[in-house]
Amino acid sequence: MVIRSIQVPPINIGIDALSGRGLGFFPGLCANGHVEITGSSGMGKSTVAKFIASYLFCSKVPVVIFDFHDDLAISGIRTLHLGDGASGECSIRFLEPTPLALEVFGLRGCLENAVRAIEATGRRKLGDGQINVLRSAIMELWRRLGITESASDSPAAAAKSIRPSDLRDLLLEKKDEAESSRERQIFDGLINRVDVLAACAIFEHESPLRVDDLLQNGARLHMQGIPASMRGWVARTLVNMIYAEIAAMGPVKESPFDAGSPFRVYLVLDEAGSVIRQKADDCIIKTIAKEGRKFGVGLMLAAQTLDELSEEVVANVDTHFALPTRSAKDARKVEQKLGLCKGALNCGTGRWSGFYQTGHNVYKANFYHL
Repeated sequence: MVIRSIQVPPINIGIDALSGRGLGFFPGLCANGHVEITGSSGMGKSTVAKFIASYLFCSKVPVVIFDFHDDLAISGIRTLHLGDGASGECSIRFLEPTPLALEVFGLRGCLENAVRAIEATGRRKLGDGQINVLRSAIMELWRRLGITESASDSPAAAAKSIRPSDLRDLLLEKKDEAESSRERQIFDGLINRVDVLAACAIFEHESPLRVDDLLQNGARLHMQGIPASMRGWVARTLVNMIYAEIAAMGPVKESPFDAGSPFRVYLVLDEAGSVIRQKADDCIIKTIAKEGRKFGVGLMLAAQTLDELSEEVVANVDTHFALPTRSAKDARKVEQKLGLCKGALNCGTGRWSGFYQTGHNVYKANFYHL
């Protein structure tokens, strides 16, 4: 699979409210091209995000939109419904190594992605004993289906189907064979976590969601059919899968500065606060915020307050669309971040208007919208 990196032309995002001049967003010329959009509900976060995403899409950049509230439909970008029962169109197969990742990282690299995905279902990290048992069980499932390091040059790995219910059944077998109560406790903890996944149809559906297809063509992932408690986890799992495949392609070739950095994919996350694990150092969104530019991955994060985005993410996002907020506390945080005087954010601004910060420049702006 080859994903061509795309240069993004300037995007006219609005008008400078003070001078009347047009304002441009230059993703490729920014330090990393990441965007955060903050503001209270109803102030226009979704419509500003749609406007930018539509221009990225028109520039041929694959755009993958995680839509939690059915607000981000864009003409030309297909919609895939993720969810339980009849509402779900496809399955997420995080237990299956993709051929490219298998070729580059080997089974060990693919294994760590699967382990991290399962670990993220709980509030506590897995213990070393649990992780070792989990790795062994997943490897055994792969061996049973003929997935080995040598499968990297054939479609065999991609054709196999491994579901959480398969893993649960194997763990139950292993538990019955366990000789000590300590071993049985380890299996019980793992089975409880895997049961959560096996009960959600999105991981058991017959039709797998192809990561290479998302990277080739983009899509809007409609998330409302997923139980609210699992939406953030599902989004993190998919982002992990996408980023692993992108990282397997290696860094993008650097372009001259005047041409700008290219993008292989742009990820748009509505309600980003529900996806970011604030206290987790290894959260995939934090990783992409820090390292995504090297691999051509752009982030657009929409959240009602800065507090929903971690400090690490905020520190590594160089473009900020600040819309009015009803929270005086958050308004002050945004004002301090942008170097504005107290009360400036909500003074003379309304829907689709606020402040635009790119690099060290800050403008009072009226934003275009769809």
